[in-house]
Amino acid sequence: MNNHLITKGNNLIEARYQYPLTAREQKIILTMVSQIQPDDEDFSDYSISVHDFHEMLGLEGREKYTELKKILKTLTSKVIEIPTEDGYVITSWLASAEYKNGEGIMLLTFSPKLKPYLLQLKKAFTSYRLNNILSLKSAYSIRLYELLKKWQYLNKWECSIENLKEKFGIEQDKYKLYGHFKARVVEPAVKELNEKTDIQISYKEIRKGRKVVKIEFSIRQQLANNTEKIENISPSISKPEPGELEKNPVVKMQHLLNIQAEGFTISQSVCHDLLDKSSAIWRDKAEESMQMLVQQVSRTKGIVNKVGYLRAIINKSHEQYLNGVDIPIPYSDTVSSSLPKWFTNTGIDERQDQLSLDDDPDFLEEKEKLEAALKMRKES
Repeated sequence: MNNHLITKGNNLIEARYQYPLTAREQKIILTMVSQIQPDDEDFSDYSISVHDFHEMLGLEGREKYTELKKILKTLTSKVIEIPTEDGYVITSWLASAEYKNGEGIMLLTFSPKLKPYLLQLKKAFTSYRLNNILSLKSAYSIRLYELLKKWQYLNKWECSIENLKEKFGIEQDKYKLYGHFKARVVEPAVKELNEKTDIQISYKEIRKGRKVVKIEFSIRQQLANNTEKIENISPSISKPEPGELEKNPVVKMQHLLNIQAEGFTISQSVCHDLLDKSSAIWRDKAEESMQMLVQQVSRTKGIVNKVGYLRAIINKSHEQYLNGVDIPIPYSDTVSSSLPKWFTNTGIDERQDQLSLDDDPDFLEEKEKLEAALKMRKES
């Protein structure tokens, strides 16, 4: 269950929580979302075992069944305001919650009004893995995580303090002083996300006069659950421990890709980034598509930095995908047409999280400087 993919329409990501969900309530909703399949045409009853429910929410002792009922009754009363092109939709999260005595399962059903934001999503949606939020303790951390995942492809997100409070479901008269909001909401959430999730965050305050009016978050990919530091890429392919391929999808993907790679090696940190983005683009065909891409990159001549080339293809495909472009499964040798020709000739690597290579003026300036330096070196 932990590795299930959560996919939500971006309007739902950006929704206003009129009655904020607790961390426990968010985990229930997101566990339900992770059970939705890409080809589902309608909602079903989503089951969660009471055992998993207790573990997920940390319930213990005899009071856990009473607490379970209390949580579900509260959750069914929570509503959300979703922005639309011509207004907004206000709806509850759940249509019903059913507990079956003796079977140890709960059956939960989404409100039908949520269908456009959870079913048959083809464009403008955000995906991330369930295991990145299950260990989070704060409701603000979970909410901030999915907001930042939506904007991760740009590596930054700017939001006004007022708007951020609305997305968190914080009443405007609460935390009136920015210092209180920062100390009790922003800093703890950023700290928890950096320690427990697949993204690394920093932020800066934007002031109008002496008043902080906005926050700009910087977002970078890091290793899953922050369990190890990014190290230098080894030229050899390490053999995973027995059973590790089945337990760890990143290790499995890395092993499969490095079998296909010729003349280069893909590190676990790079593989984690590729897995997240390719899973969003191609869903259950991600593994097959990535292997095909690695084969194509291996066969393409004139690429000095093949890992950088592969990442640039995926980054640009992910950007187009988020803008509603259908990205076909890469069965044909057409990948080289997706990047400027200078990339394959100079050996200049793209910036770590570069997306629009041929549209970014800062990157083009950097490229020109490096090309000039290479030309001077050749001449000398």
